[in-house]
Amino acid sequence: MFRSDDRGDTWQACEKLWQLPSTRQWSGPVPPYISRLKDLAVSDDDPDLVFGAIEEGWVVRSDDAGRSWQTLSVGLPRPMAAIPRAIAINPASPDYSPGLDMS
Repeated sequence: MFRSDDRGDTWQACEKLWQLPSTRQWSGPVPPYISRLKDLAVSDDDPDLVFGAIEEGWVVRSDDAGRSWQTLSVGLPRPMAAIPRAIAINPASPDYSPGLDMS
């Protein structure tokens, strides 16, 4: 994943996302077995708040527009019974956790 601070004129890799300790447990279901970010949700009220759905059943959060990331685990089953395919921020509770489409 990449981020831009200048409306897309230049881009930087979000290296902190791939440095999370949980990435050691991310592996894709098919060769080359790399993890894939399935979806992103950016808060309408706070564009620095970003959630991501990782194909292997992980959810990540950034509070600084993708400069740093944390793996969410509170309130989420481990391992997840299904793979998150889409993610959305609940506007009634944007500080807690996203809504996931597990279909």
